[in-house]
Amino acid sequence: MSAMEMSRTPFELSGRAGEVVVGYGENEDPVRWGYDLLGLDFPWEVSQGFPVFRADVAYDGDGYAAVLGWVQVVWMSVVGEATERVMVDVAPSLIGSGFPFVSFGVEPTMFDAPSTTHRDVGWVARTFLTASPDRLMTRVVAPVIGFRWGYTRAGGEVAMDVLASASTEDWLLTRGVIAAQFTDWDFWEASIDHGS
Repeated sequence: MSAMEMSRTPFELSGRAGEVVVGYGENEDPVRWGYDLLGLDFPWEVSQGFPVFRADVAYDGDGYAAVLGWVQVVWMSVVGEATERVMVDVAPSLIGSGFPFVSFGVEPTMFDAPSTTHRDVGWVARTFLTASPDRLMTRVVAPVIGFRWGYTRAGGEVAMDVLASASTEDWLLTRGVIAAQFTDWDFWEASIDHGS
């Protein structure tokens, strides 16, 4: 991934090793990332300069053992609006489905390339790789590893936030939002260990 800063973060789950490789950088080519296919109500070129986040999972387990899910909650403050927007991020086609994951499957990849037409905004995502102890038999979600990232836009100029490891406090904030919206799921309170 050219122009993307790469980082590797190890984790352990069920006694097996894993790693998340994150590419994070500026969206220099919206067509590469599929923006031209989305049918947005604004020109796709607007997304240029905003951040791109891609996280690929490698895990020593396979099949059912490697069934994991990514959840993401976004906090967005728009200048001129009195209330901060807080959104559980799921694919637009899955809104209302009761499915809390933005990506789910065997070693799932997490991808996001946000943008906005607001000129003055702050946008922060807390993004977590999660697992159920029985992988897919029950609606239990526990964090494995997480990241905090985002951007600010002032006067139309975008500044990317530094990519950071999410903390236990970040998970508790995320859990509070997502558990309130997806009441048929059990989101565990847990501490986050980034293997360091």
